[in-house]
Amino acid sequence: MEPTKQFAGVAGVASAVLLVCETSSFLFSGWSPQRFTDPAQALALLEHGGTALRSAAVFGFVGLAATTFLIVGLAAVLHERAPNLATGTLYFGLIGIAGHSLVPLGLWSGIPAFLTMASQRVDTAEHAWFAFAQVSDAAHGIGNLFGGLAMLTAGAAAMVKPKWSNAVAWLGCSAGALTLLTLLTVGTPLVTVGGALFMPALALTVLFRLASGLVLLTQSHRVPQSFAAAARAQR
Repeated sequence: MEPTKQFAGVAGVASAVLLVCETSSFLFSGWSPQRFTDPAQALALLEHGGTALRSAAVFGFVGLAATTFLIVGLAAVLHERAPNLATGTLYFGLIGIAGHSLVPLGLWSGIPAFLTMASQRVDTAEHAWFAFAQVSDAAHGIGNLFGGLAMLTAGAAAMVKPKWSNAVAWLGCSAGALTLLTLLTVGTPLVTVGGALFMPALALTVLFRLASGLVLLTQSHRVPQSFAAAARAQR
């Protein structure tokens, strides 16, 4: 079972737009990696930017649902010429989506819980936040790991499939490689390099989803070759 190319294409475009909305909501809240890892600053962030963060969680939920249809549709199209890479795209993508979904889910349910806890026992809330942040970072890491692998295999499969889309091929490989690099530099002397690559990797991910969606939409409106040949034969 697989979605139609048109539906997968619309889902791809929507997932790109929703990722931009999610990131914008995070930045509008005042979020930063430094504030998120510091319990005292994080609790202050929840108090003043909690609404924007919960909005980011909603955009994240819907965006991941749209990305699911994109990944399944993309893998189906690429399967004919590159079955192994397409299979990797499908399963890596689904695992990445499942892992990453814990981040918005944790924020949606965790923000009101932490605000209530902080109003009663600030020290308890700060200790609990440290553990929450570690779990959230781990879920984000799973999303980046398998999401990056999914884009990398999709890009490689698009290169194998002739006359399909050079844009999807190069964007998939570039976004996947940069996403994996940002993850692999965590806890190493190159962590600052990984931090600097975060926004470029995110931008390439948005462009990859957008390009994939547009290509699938274009294909869905294309007249099948057999139908076109039959039409010409009748003239």
